[in-house]
Amino acid sequence: MALARYGATVVPGAPIDAEQIEVLEFASLQGGDYAERLLPTLASGLEKRGFTKKDIGLFAVASGPGSFTGLRVGLSTVKALGDALQVPIVAVGVLEVVALAATHEGRVIAALDAQRNEVYAGEYTVSREFGPFPLHAEYEALSSVDDFCTWLSARVPVPVTFTPDATIAERVRKAGSPAEEISRPAADSYARVGLMKLAAGQTISAETLDANYIRRSDAEILVFTNPARAIVK
Repeated sequence: MALARYGATVVPGAPIDAEQIEVLEFASLQGGDYAERLLPTLASGLEKRGFTKKDIGLFAVASGPGSFTGLRVGLSTVKALGDALQVPIVAVGVLEVVALAATHEGRVIAALDAQRNEVYAGEYTVSREFGPFPLHAEYEALSSVDDFCTWLSARVPVPVTFTPDATIAERVRKAGSPAEEISRPAADSYARVGLMKLAAGQTISAETLDANYIRRSDAEILVFTNPARAIVK
């Protein structure tokens, strides 16, 4: 969890000035007591800096893919607070943050270890021409690592895969495709991307905020079984 302050006015349609973002508090919340620690940690961070809940201007929350429990706790908390305080909410995709953390323009492949020999992956176009949120998602998918590597090798030219997971980077390289391991984005990265989305008008209501698991059921899996495209079923 990160508590951040933006030292400028968010102007709709205008780029966010990264130098104006100040991270005031950062706390790593992991383990079984995540739900119990989230609200007290937020309250403590606000109090320490002389703020109250009325000073909150935006909730940026990770919407997945990721841990079922962690996502549900975070999303449920933000839904309740956003609705009660009437504060804008922005849902930030984990793969989106990875793609932007690559600091590469053009086509970007972002990937995360989904365990069980599977990978979460997304293909994006990153361009400043898109405005304050410089990323457009082509698609996101869950597939086996082998299918993902087959899909990569069929691309011309073969794209670089950006991932914070060494296991995925190693598998991609062994399959003959380039991969670059990047640092895993922390909570402050989600705050920065959240501000970008706010400036781009990409807010979401508390009622419609939901997790993006990519795979909700076998009927909804997006897989890289066809090297030419992702199949949506």
